Amino acid sequence: MIKGMLSYKCIPGAILSKDTKGFLIKTGDSYIRILQWEPEVNLSTGKRFS
Repeated sequence: MIKGMLSYKCIPGAILSKDTKGFLIKTGDSYIRILQWEPEVNLSTGKRFS
């Protein structure tokens, strides 16, 4: 868990934030941080994984 993070209530798969450390993805009851990614598309906050 990341200290100080808010409890998000949104759709699983949603990109919560993106920064130089990676990005946060909403899961069913929490979130995960993706540290490495080789995208074929441009990802931004608010988009979702299916």
